Amino acid sequence: MPSPAISIGAWRSCLGNTEYVQDFGSVRIAERTSLTIVEVALWANPALLLEISPILGSANGRIAGHGDGWALLPLGPQRWHLVSESGSAWPATLRNLVPEDAGAVIELGEGRCVLRVDGDRSVDLLAKGISLDLDDAAFPNGQVTGTNCHRIAVILHRAGPRTFDLYVYRGFARSLVDLLELDAMELTSKSMDMPNRLESQ
Repeated sequence: MPSPAISIGAWRSCLGNTEYVQDFGSVRIAERTSLTIVEVALWANPALLLEISPILGSANGRIAGHGDGWALLPLGPQRWHLVSESGSAWPATLRNLVPEDAGAVIELGEGRCVLRVDGDRSVDLLAKGISLDLDDAAFPNGQVTGTNCHRIAVILHRAGPRTFDLYVYRGFARSLVDLLELDAMELTSKSMDMPNRLESQ
């Protein structure tokens, strides 16, 4: 039997009633919305791995795989996050391919918030809260790792030369955003219009 059906509901922002974007000039913080996030975990089943390798085989070690409208983030042995645009057929496709006795496909979207940090000083901003070497050679494009940002657990994905996605538990998203905003203000010497920001939430 395939894994139990996953329910893909309408995306709800983690950070308020409006789209969250803060542009500090040399660095920008935004929430990525309209995404479906599912965790895929497989038990020891070489035949199943071979059958779905066109999808899961796109990830190489700690480097994410990519396709049209989706990304596959490797988390550990036979464990991935599939991140796709809402309406993608990939979550249902994987669910139909993975029997209950061979693995699981579980929706995580409602429990996660995805923050995108990009811009010329994105590495400088993240270095304030993450104790990793984010130099291009040490953490190349596509790299995925679990780490802490200001002691908040995140999955970090380098989506481009100066673009990073942080996957954080929904309940910690606001705290992480507040800390990133303070870092960005310090980094760029740019203050925020706090009354307007509060009114938008």
